[in-house]
Amino acid sequence: MPTRVHEFAWPDRVVVGTIGLPGARTFYLQVRAGTQIVTVALEKEQSALLAEKIDEILDQLITVEGNPFSVPTGTPVELVDNDQLESVEEQFRTGAMSLGWTQPRPRSY
Repeated sequence: MPTRVHEFAWPDRVVVGTIGLPGARTFYLQVRAGTQIVTVALEKEQSALLAEKIDEILDQLITVEGNPFSVPTGTPVELVDNDQLESVEEQFRTGAMSLGWTQPRPRSY
């Protein structure tokens, strides 16, 4: 099966949500940039590991001298997103996932 890569430079929304009752829920990772929405089904454990890895990356970024990425020490109230998933059209179910951070390179003029 071919590898699918979805890259979002600056998404408007990234959220993990569920549909269904506990014990029979389906977990989704949903990303929206403008009118483009990508919805990916994932396992409960994958959603927990994704949150853990994002926390690890943010913890690393906040320690960079001068905090040039403006990573807050906590989640600002205005960034808490408890809204429902947007229109859910599952593109695919995850197998293996990876998450990475590449520091932007300074522009040379």
